[in-house]
Amino acid sequence: MTTADFTGFNALMLEYLDWLKTGEATISASQLTRSRFALIMLEARKAKKQEHLATACGLYQKAFELDVPPVNKCVAALEFLFCEARLFPMETNLSPKMKHFYEDNKRQLTPTIINALRTEYALVEAKMAQKNRE
Repeated sequence: MTTADFTGFNALMLEYLDWLKTGEATISASQLTRSRFALIMLEARKAKKQEHLATACGLYQKAFELDVPPVNKCVAALEFLFCEARLFPMETNLSPKMKHFYEDNKRQLTPTIINALRTEYALVEAKMAQKNRE
C-alpha cells in the first residue's frame, strides 16, 4: 500500500465524516467522535497489517487523543505500544504517556478484547515486564 492509498482512504473517511455532520440524519457529538475513532482505528489496523508501523503509530495516537471512553483509549494505547515495540525492538522504553495510561486502565480490557488482541497484549506485557526487570 502506498502513501497515496492512505491519503485516498483518509480523504474518503473525512468525506464520510462530513456527510455524517451535514446529512439529514441528526448525529450527536459523541456519536461523531465514536465514528471518527472507529474509522481511524480501521485505518491504523490496515496500516499495521501492511507493516506500515510508523503510520499505524501515528493513527493510534490520533485515535487515543479523541474524547472516547477509557476502554477505547486503552485499546488504542495497547495497539500503539505494540507497533512501537515492533518498530524499535531493541528499545526497552516505551512511550511514557501511552504506557502509563495503559498500565492505569488495562483492567478495563475484557477477556474478549484481550483474546482478540492476544499477540499485541502478549508483546506489550512482555516488553513492560522486561523494562521492570532492568
